[in-house]
Amino acid sequence: MNILKKITKRKKNLKQQVKPQIDIVHSISLTDSLYISGDFYFVHLNCDILIDQYIIKEVGINHFKSDKPLQFTQCKSEFPNQEFLNRFQKSQIEDQVIYQHFFDKMIKDQNDQPHILIYGFYKTHEQGIIVSEQKQEFYDKEYKSVLILGDKGSGKTTTLLQYSNILLNKSIVYILDCDLGQSIFLPGFINLMKLNKPLFLQEAQVIYQGFVGEFAIQNNISQFLYHLSEAYSNYNQCQLLRDFPLLINTPGHVSNYGITILQEIINTIQPQITLILAQYIFPQQVKRAEALMYSLPQESFISQTQTAKTQYKLLVDDSQYTEQQLEEINHNMKPQQRKLNRYNKIAQNLGLINLNYLTLCNSDQKEILIQDCTFSIGAQNFEDIISIGRVFCLNLVAIYNQQQVFLGLGYIADVDQTKVYIITMVDICQKLIITKSKHYEISHDQYGDLSIDDYTEFIDQNSIQIQQNIQFPFLQLKQDRLHKQSSINRRQF
Repeated sequence: MNILKKITKRKKNLKQQVKPQIDIVHSISLTDSLYISGDFYFVHLNCDILIDQYIIKEVGINHFKSDKPLQFTQCKSEFPNQEFLNRFQKSQIEDQVIYQHFFDKMIKDQNDQPHILIYGFYKTHEQGIIVSEQKQEFYDKEYKSVLILGDKGSGKTTTLLQYSNILLNKSIVYILDCDLGQSIFLPGFINLMKLNKPLFLQEAQVIYQGFVGEFAIQNNISQFLYHLSEAYSNYNQCQLLRDFPLLINTPGHVSNYGITILQEIINTIQPQITLILAQYIFPQQVKRAEALMYSLPQESFISQTQTAKTQYKLLVDDSQYTEQQLEEINHNMKPQQRKLNRYNKIAQNLGLINLNYLTLCNSDQKEILIQDCTFSIGAQNFEDIISIGRVFCLNLVAIYNQQQVFLGLGYIADVDQTKVYIITMVDICQKLIITKSKHYEISHDQYGDLSIDDYTEFIDQNSIQIQQNIQFPFLQLKQDRLHKQSSINRRQF
């Protein structure tokens, strides 16, 4: 009975949350610093504005999006206050309705004090990200390539993004994300991204995405190192004669086999500086960070060579956090929360609300002829339809075109004698390469095994539309091929 209650509760959570429409432009003074989160459009007036170390001088409509509260601070402007309205009128207009809302508010208020106009969903906070003196000292220096490593919860992602915001004030920035589990961009991939603006203002441009298909690197170390090398080669080709900075995000495994992986990353990239992070409030983090200072320069077990020369810097952050901030840090370090963050990013790429009831979600199911696909798993290719079904059913895959450009994630629901049925946001209009890691499974959930009868009885069309054209045939076909009981195991989701 407890399982049925959980299913009913989860079903309610899957319903679309409809946000109320807000057609009001809010004016907020910038006399003091503000911490703001949300998804909104804004215009800054009578001052330049500093957001999380990034300065915005150009007057126009900006789209802000961040779940974390970021600091908004006024800066001295280079031109008189009366010019702001003229500059706004000359700015590029993407949305006439939003533009008119802002323009009407400016004419109505005639406010000559530093302030911002906000249109959309926002929330103010008493505190946000704290920048310690040690970090600020590091931020004040410019490096060509910085590899940031540290234990889970040491602040690698926050530090990387803040430092990238500072560099973006002068230059384009490239981010090489090697953290497969807690990726900034897409989990399970080596991601090389190009930033023209901070991520809270503009999405990054994809340069290279290599599908490792693992959250634990040691399960597919050869594929990880291959895509790492390819991503770094792409960076070198992009920044020839330009010398754009490169920031590298690494996995949070800093002991045992994780040290060897970090050594291989350093050997491949050979960064100018390797920054080792730890939080002073977590003594074990500090001990492991100090151990890394000794271990990393040693010989790697994989390449059997001394680690490439790099400047090592240990940064122990002694920021004083409030109880609420400490609670949030500890919450984000929990394995279940880390899994949830990972799966939400995967679901977004698939175009789903989340990964629960994936095979039953109201998503476009597309048919691909077998002859239009190349199925690969590691270095092995499959031509036999039974082998394809055994390997790919109920699993995530990466979809590439013939030029090896990553198009998006897919979820293979079924394979029959001539077609493969796939759930994906990718536009299927060309020959494809469909790749899967041999260990990459997403078919588990904490509720255990549930039969088809459980689904049809407790999941109705009010919460999720069941794909009528499937009618669960792929489960029966999978049972025939694999000689297993027809049920779905959904333990992890």
